[in-house]
Amino acid sequence: MKRKELTRRIENGFEELAPDVFEAVMETLEQEEKYCSEAEEEIESILPDRKLFSFGKGFGKGFPKYVISVCAGFALICLWIFAGLGMNKETVYLVLDINPSIQIELDESFQVTQLKGLNQDGKEVAKMLEWKKDEPVRDLLDVLLSNVVERSYLKSSGAILVTLSASDESVCGNLERVVKDGMKEKLTELNVSGVTVAYWRADHIAGEEGRKILEEELERQCGLPGEEVREMSVAELISYCRENLETTLTVSEMETAEDFSVKEEVKNDAETNKSEENFPNKESGQ
Repeated sequence: MKRKELTRRIENGFEELAPDVFEAVMETLEQEEKYCSEAEEEIESILPDRKLFSFGKGFGKGFPKYVISVCAGFALICLWIFAGLGMNKETVYLVLDINPSIQIELDESFQVTQLKGLNQDGKEVAKMLEWKKDEPVRDLLDVLLSNVVERSYLKSSGAILVTLSASDESVCGNLERVVKDGMKEKLTELNVSGVTVAYWRADHIAGEEGRKILEEELERQCGLPGEEVREMSVAELISYCRENLETTLTVSEMETAEDFSVKEEVKNDAETNKSEENFPNKESGQ
């Protein structure tokens, strides 16, 4: 196969994946081949009696130097691509503080990569949960919420503090929507009503953090004793932080299927009354 044909086939195979990289690598390899040839000629002029190793001679006449260069370029492209993929993977953090505190590590597709408890109750819950690596976070939330409700950690009118952390603000926004929808659906299914859920976004989570960051801010900004802050329930912590900290907390209240049915009945009654006002019954003589 001629050099042009081989180069064309490799280029066509990689132009969609990384055309700029391929072009740069080929240019570099051509320069390197030129330098090697010049260096070989210079050495032969200095040591004419010494037999130098030649890619073409060493591997046979049908195996020219540029094939070795192209293979090396192929390997370089693969390494470049896989290294880039590895470097671009970001860990997204989701921390749930109920009483058990659970930290969930996710990839950018919101698939679970790691789960750990941040306090004693959290460690016990994490140990008992059945989950699979790379499963969607909503599947894990279903199992987690079922567990904490069954063990009476979370009841109606309870509270959950949700901490989100990612370098991209839009990732946090999307994750918040996924978590909010997942929790609402699952708590409705479990018939747990009136749960206050507060969402906030931390700049960075490096270790066992969640409500701990807010506790430290209350100590620093409000001068509250650490012991007093740590004894607060999640609901108390959410309320105090909303009143005294600049940290933005988005608070929502979960509803059950019963709440929805009551609202639907009220809505239907209102629509019926409005319809009767606009179109009175003919028998009334109006």
